[in-house]
Amino acid sequence: MSSANPGRHTVALVALISLGCGGSGPVTGSGGQSGATGGGGAVGSGGAGSGGQIGTGGGVASGGGGAVGSGGAGSGGETGSGGETGGNTQGGLTDISGKAMVSCNLTVLPTTGLSEFISTVGIVEFSAELPGATAAFVQFGKTSDYTMEAPVDLTAANYRTLLLGMTADAEYHYRIGLVTATEACVSPDQTIVTGPMPAGNLANAMVTPGPSSAPIEPGFIVNASYNDTWIYIMNAAGEIVWYFDSVTFSPNPDAPLTNWTRARMSWDGKYMWLRDGNPGAADGEGKIGKIAMDGSSSTIVDVPTSHHDLSVLPDGSIVYIKKNPGGSCDAIYRHAGDGMNFDGDEMVFDIATAFSGGACHTNSIHYHVADGSYTVSELDHNAYLKVSAEGELEWVLGGDSSDFSGDGASWEREHGHHLLAEDRLLFFNNGPMNSASPAREVQLDLTAMTATFGFEYSSTDCNGNCLSVFMGDVQRLPGGNTLVTYSSIGIAHEVDPDGVMIRSIDMPAGTAGYSEHRPTLYGPPPR
Repeated sequence: MSSANPGRHTVALVALISLGCGGSGPVTGSGGQSGATGGGGAVGSGGAGSGGQIGTGGGVASGGGGAVGSGGAGSGGETGSGGETGGNTQGGLTDISGKAMVSCNLTVLPTTGLSEFISTVGIVEFSAELPGATAAFVQFGKTSDYTMEAPVDLTAANYRTLLLGMTADAEYHYRIGLVTATEACVSPDQTIVTGPMPAGNLANAMVTPGPSSAPIEPGFIVNASYNDTWIYIMNAAGEIVWYFDSVTFSPNPDAPLTNWTRARMSWDGKYMWLRDGNPGAADGEGKIGKIAMDGSSSTIVDVPTSHHDLSVLPDGSIVYIKKNPGGSCDAIYRHAGDGMNFDGDEMVFDIATAFSGGACHTNSIHYHVADGSYTVSELDHNAYLKVSAEGELEWVLGGDSSDFSGDGASWEREHGHHLLAEDRLLFFNNGPMNSASPAREVQLDLTAMTATFGFEYSSTDCNGNCLSVFMGDVQRLPGGNTLVTYSSIGIAHEVDPDGVMIRSIDMPAGTAGYSEHRPTLYGPPPR
């Protein structure tokens, strides 16, 4: 079944004009970003910092993201004075200090405006002539002290990019830039006004401060509503910045598709992959969807017996969980390319071979870029296992088939997880039904093959025990905080490194799936 969702949102956009990029002399100094030309300077001397999104060369960085270092946007970086608050930052801005300003016949095209499908997504298209250009970008924010930056594909005839991370019913400023090794062309400031929130019950999250005064992690959280039809992204303040209503996928609007468990942006950031739970791995159920980030295309297909989770890979492929048709257990499958035909997908690993027997219920999967490996959670065996890029079993942690001994090799019921390093695993421990669900970190000794519990977070600050009867997720954030998602009760906690809650987030639209925090909505996902 395939469909494109209907446009139903209003668009407000200031008229756009052909833009000159004149002005001589370098853009220098730390004088902020308001000057498009001359000595006013776009970006101070610090540039994109170690975790910035785009460096001087314009390539997307794979670092931890976060705000600009010293000399970034405004006097204190993206979150400092003059910048946006509430976690709307997206890494660093391209540093054009010291470059000579030139004209490049930059013209904004009439196709620039808002997505007709998602009222918080801007589309910027332009043409320009700058020989030797190494990067192009659009910087944007709620003032001309821009706090976010979208990269532009220089291989296209007309340059196009999406403005992601904007909130509803708000005016945003933006400007376009191109750079060579020695020159820069920067447009005057423009404005775009986002549309309203979509009709229905999707609303911004309610955020309640906790006892810790540690700073919150800037960035965005990607999730889906398990018992509703929404897939969404919210910023660090809990405001919705992207959404999709899966009613679009339903042939019968009176029976909309729900039970979404995972939403992940593709490795290149151009699409949102989506899957449902199908916890019984039923033969007639199991769906995987793909949505363009501007909402212009959306497709969902049946992938029978697939369930729970998927993960994205650098080459555009995905891995997912599906029953092995030759047995009673699950397997890891890989789906190559951009197409949506899953019939001939390759089996990467048969989960049954990791255990001595018994039932099988695999419920989360992650790809690890450091070595190309995969980790999965196997609920019926209370275990995690790691599989190499070549499809070879590396280890089993937990259950009767565990390769590790020690207190960190035994627990009851688990779901989401985050392999922090080769020898450290963070996981969501659901625990016995209707009991508290802690987030736990395990230190692995890969020589002695022992496992020891370390960091642990358990709370009762959820109108009683914080628990998740189904699902549940954890993620260590770039700054050291931990995001803990209690999916079944629709609450997430951000916790400081000492295990003290910084804030509680009532997730939009109630129950939630697995969460993914992203420092930026451009480029590869977090490690």
